[in-house]
Amino acid sequence: GSESIAVVQVTVLPNVVVALIGVTDVDVCAGDLVSVQNISVGDTAVVIHWGDPDNNTTTIFEGGSFNYTEPGEYTVMLVAFGCGIDTTYTTITVNALPSIALDDLIAVCDGDPVQFNVLGAGLAGVTWDFADGSPTSELIDPLHLFPGPGTYTVTVNVQDQGSLCPQSDSVTVVVRPTPLAQFTVDTTAFCLPYTLSLTNTVQAGVDYEWLVDDLPHSFAPAPTDRIFDM
Repeated sequence: GSESIAVVQVTVLPNVVVALIGVTDVDVCAGDLVSVQNISVGDTAVVIHWGDPDNNTTTIFEGGSFNYTEPGEYTVMLVAFGCGIDTTYTTITVNALPSIALDDLIAVCDGDPVQFNVLGAGLAGVTWDFADGSPTSELIDPLHLFPGPGTYTVTVNVQDQGSLCPQSDSVTVVVRPTPLAQFTVDTTAFCLPYTLSLTNTVQAGVDYEWLVDDLPHSFAPAPTDRIFDM
């Protein structure tokens, strides 16, 4: 006669499931990505509840990542399923980023140094980058002279003294060329009455004050003609 043998491999799971969770870091900064890995024993499936403010984010995988954008403490729960159920918890502490403030725009004339200052509490590790090829500064309030006219985006990087969480901000600095006051008139000798034509040839001017015989005549870039009648 003939003989047939069938072999089926079976897996005998432990009667006890032990839920274990691995976390990359339990003390992070707001915006950091937190990764969780399932290292449970005797499980066939896991569910991870991230404990976010809406309490509605769940991952049904062996692991996953979550971005906590708001500071606070969050309880991550891992539920392991097998021949039983076990649950474990871990607390994630999310530290706030340091709060700093800079001016939006600084305008100076060429040759004038700029006094910088970063406003914030509990700051450490301050670094200024002046974007002009000069060395960085680690002073809270550096005084800096730019090499010439132009627009510079100055960046400051700081860390919180306690959590070492980083933050950065930037300010635009406009260095204006030094103006050269000059103008022309249509003539330097005339008979009265006469209307003298004034032509502005100033380079890099912003504000103007025209004087005739030490008396104010105009504040416009292109002044009106000056009438001499006596």
